[in-house]
Amino acid sequence: MAGRTAAQSDPAGFSTVLNLPGDDVPAQVGSDTQINVGINGILPSSTEAPLVLGSMDGSSRNIELNVLARGDIGKGLIANAGTVVNVFGGSLEGRLFDPTISAKGDSQVSLLQSPNAPCGGLGCVSGPQRTRVDWIELNDQSVLNADDNRVFRVEAKDESTVLSTNGEIPDLIVGDSARASLVNGVVECVTITDGGYVEAVGTLFTHAVDVLGGEMVAVGGIDLAHRSVLVANGGKLDYTLGSAPWINVGEDATLILRGDKATPLDLQPSARVNMERPNLSRPFGPKRTIQILEANAVVATREIYNADVLIDGGFTRLATDDIEASRIQIVDGAVTGSAGLVGSELIIDGGVLGRVPWSGRVGWSGGDFDLDLWEESSLTVTGGLIHSEQHPVRVVNGSASVVGGVFRGYGLSAIQTDVTIGGGVMNSSYATRSVSVSGGLHWGLAAHGSSRVRISGGTILGGTHRWRGFRGSASWERLQAQRRAHQRS
Repeated sequence: MAGRTAAQSDPAGFSTVLNLPGDDVPAQVGSDTQINVGINGILPSSTEAPLVLGSMDGSSRNIELNVLARGDIGKGLIANAGTVVNVFGGSLEGRLFDPTISAKGDSQVSLLQSPNAPCGGLGCVSGPQRTRVDWIELNDQSVLNADDNRVFRVEAKDESTVLSTNGEIPDLIVGDSARASLVNGVVECVTITDGGYVEAVGTLFTHAVDVLGGEMVAVGGIDLAHRSVLVANGGKLDYTLGSAPWINVGEDATLILRGDKATPLDLQPSARVNMERPNLSRPFGPKRTIQILEANAVVATREIYNADVLIDGGFTRLATDDIEASRIQIVDGAVTGSAGLVGSELIIDGGVLGRVPWSGRVGWSGGDFDLDLWEESSLTVTGGLIHSEQHPVRVVNGSASVVGGVFRGYGLSAIQTDVTIGGGVMNSSYATRSVSVSGGLHWGLAAHGSSRVRISGGTILGGTHRWRGFRGSASWERLQAQRRAHQRS
């Protein structure tokens, strides 16, 4: 056991010492009693008649049970207040509907490997022997020490405590003011309900993390294994402690934010998210809220559905081809990668898309941005810098409104889309349905097919007018005159 030794009562105060095999053990054990279960020893307990340590009213004291490797306590144990239980690599078989060990009062249960077991007349087992327990239920301020061992199910409530270092817990439930401290272990499923508190350091979660209430604090980050699921449903999820906090979501894993109090995903300075093809959200429940604040985030997911995403600072790399029924707002920070929106809204109020400013210097470092908006999606640009070197920002069968910001590279391409431009700087524009220009500086404008064009303001430096039935308040001569005037200035 890492860093802990067997818990003890008051050895000098034991009036009764029972050793198994050999001695008989009563169905209910009273105060000042020590029971030692050696190799091949079996405690007399069953589903119908579990062994009871101490009085149910909590009045007992100084009771100790030691189970050595290959010892067996049978199928049921109730440890009441004033009880200490030490299991050294023994096997505790569970029952189908009830806990193997039910700890109550201020009792203590410790699971240890067999090298720490006392040797003597009860025998020894060479080599490490892990303790195996099916189900432990903790109540009434009881404590479980489960280092380096495996407990299939732990249910903690009533201000009880779970301490596990390098342990393995397939199913952990923490609620009702209970606390759990997990260090460098493996947990398959953890469920945190109202009042529960879990602190995890270097713990790998291999299946599911359900923060339904209470609070989970991951010091230094959260590691979700392959195909695992993290659900934040109204509880508090805090992974900002430690020098380099992060959430690692493994391949085909799922990060779900849902519930009436949809917990935001807040990435604080120095945090990072590594998502290798997870489903960030699913098409059910209320709208998700995802906030990326002054963070370094990589969002590489198959889909974002019904989400409200805010990017305000830091660096975000997107690789999401299917963003549906969502609202994406970029206020500040740098964004690169690619994104495809369907029936969604993209608002760019600031920041840099495409080339990313490098440490605040006057220059740029890598990172293109590939952006497509499809099927009734809308693009609104009020500020920021959009830089696309491979192809323009494309809006198909939707709407686009530009009142500020700067487009560099290939600019904006609007196909079967209504475009309204009232400001900003456009490197080039292309439209096939309607264009209304009332402001801004345009280095190129092309409208094709049966496009409707209306120009009431702004400056257009070059363009083509290959369309039928040109309608507008500007003429090609006026555009050329504006261009010459701008060049002279």
